[in-house]
Amino acid sequence: MRIRRKKAVIVQTHQVTTVHLTRQPIYAWCERCSAKVLMLTPEEAAALAQCTARAIYRRVEAGELHCFETDYGALRVCVNSLGGPTPGSSPFSEYGQDSQS
Repeated sequence: MRIRRKKAVIVQTHQVTTVHLTRQPIYAWCERCSAKVLMLTPEEAAALAQCTARAIYRRVEAGELHCFETDYGALRVCVNSLGGPTPGSSPFSEYGQDSQS
């Protein structure tokens, strides 16, 4: 009698997303976070969340994301509301870029 052996191969992957801001970072007060946080354009938020800008707009309309409109009508999204390690913490906090004085 022949013994058959099965082998299992487990592959783990790790992905890092880097978003390079082409403009000066905008830090503003987020009412819902009660903190001064990095505010992103919908396109930057989409790149960070790995989704489309339209998905970001949908989440804004549903009230899922913290945001505000500038005096010129441009939408800015709170980076903390995109999700991260813990609620209220920025994915950038480990790099010392969470807030500015």
